[in-house]
Amino acid sequence: MPNYKYIFGNKNSLLFLALSLFFISNLILLLLANNVWWDASVYAGMGKYIFSSGNAGLWESSRPLAWPIILGFIWKLNLDAVLFGKLISLFFSAGILLFTYIIGKEIFGRKTALLSVLLLALTPTFFFFSKIMLSETISTFFILVAVYLLIKKKYLFSGLFFGIAFMTRFLQLVPFLAAIIIFLIYNKAGKKPIKDILKIIIGFIIPVAPYLGLNYTLYNNPLFPFIQQIFLTQNTGWMWIEPWWFYFLQLFKENFLYIFAFLGIYFLFKDKMDYEKSLIFSLFLMQLLLFILIPHKEMRFLIAVMPFMYMAASYGITGFFEFNRKFMALLYLLIILFAVNSSAIIYSNEKEEIGKNSNLIAFQEYLEKENLGNIWISNPAYAAYSDKKIDTLIYYPAFDRQRADFLNSNLLNADTILLDTCDIPCHPMDSECQREKENFINNAKNQFKAHYSRKYGSCEQIIAKEARIFSLS
Repeated sequence: MPNYKYIFGNKNSLLFLALSLFFISNLILLLLANNVWWDASVYAGMGKYIFSSGNAGLWESSRPLAWPIILGFIWKLNLDAVLFGKLISLFFSAGILLFTYIIGKEIFGRKTALLSVLLLALTPTFFFFSKIMLSETISTFFILVAVYLLIKKKYLFSGLFFGIAFMTRFLQLVPFLAAIIIFLIYNKAGKKPIKDILKIIIGFIIPVAPYLGLNYTLYNNPLFPFIQQIFLTQNTGWMWIEPWWFYFLQLFKENFLYIFAFLGIYFLFKDKMDYEKSLIFSLFLMQLLLFILIPHKEMRFLIAVMPFMYMAASYGITGFFEFNRKFMALLYLLIILFAVNSSAIIYSNEKEEIGKNSNLIAFQEYLEKENLGNIWISNPAYAAYSDKKIDTLIYYPAFDRQRADFLNSNLLNADTILLDTCDIPCHPMDSECQREKENFINNAKNQFKAHYSRKYGSCEQIIAKEARIFSLS
């Protein structure tokens, strides 16, 4: 057996060091960057809307409510929802690392658990998005808590956290279903397994049922947000459509050690396939398959997969090098190469993020003015720091010919329009959308007084207020 002492240290010192370095470095970067991402702005705006009873913020009906409720509560405490939201997101990310270690140690042993944490913490996508305030990180934390409770046979509470994860990000239904399937496979039919499954399902329903009831009250359809999500999947995100092999290539660029996860699968089949290992590998493979099948691909989606993937990869790494001691020098070399490559990517990503919000400043500052009336915006980030109510989202649910036609027909209901033409791209094959978009932009210019106008590249920023005339050309 190889001596891992110089890799892993003694007791939990390396774990503490990894968590500390991860948290402190991200905290510094968090304070340096003041950019706020599109989806993060939506969650913050929805939180304000919820806790102001609709008098502030904005609303997108297709979003789950757990993360907006947390951000809205922060705002209700008169704290900066963006700054503290990013900070809480960072705490959740550190929690992901901690539970990756706890679960990994429980199932695979301490060496594998520590290596899993190191691989995850240094993966550029996870490192970067740890503080961006998106639902991938928050929901993944809840999934890990649910999995830990499932392993500990706390079935009701496991189901509860699966439900909270689902109410944070709808795609987290997949790990819940995967866990149910694996549980049924490894537990023969009988009164106790059925009772345990019912506990998990009841726990899951506890946070979901009120949401379904709220949907019925608001939309007369408890499934309306899910229907909206299907519509959005089919009609937006075309600029992020990638081939099926996209994630395999991008993962290799970020952390080539992930390929050991498939060696871990081999070891799983070679050895006795127990319940807990099968659970982890299933959560890795089923989610990865889902994201491969979805045409819209972004690396941040894989945050939900990464804790389980790196547990599998670490299992493959430790399994291989424990029985091939002569290759230990190769392990050291691979870890060094991975660390250097990751550090370079992280540096590049963070450097770009720090100066990224220049196109938002004019809009964000304008929303600080009084008496703006009925506000229309093309990007939720414009209102990230504002407590004003946003009446119309130009981009939502999808900008197409029908949406542009609706906006043109209702333009005189607006009092203030904040528009960046690059926020509302038309599908390249939809010429009618492009034509209607140009009509909408020209009408906004002609019918309203321009308070701000700026062109950059092929994009144009416009702030318009107060309709000049009372009929559209």
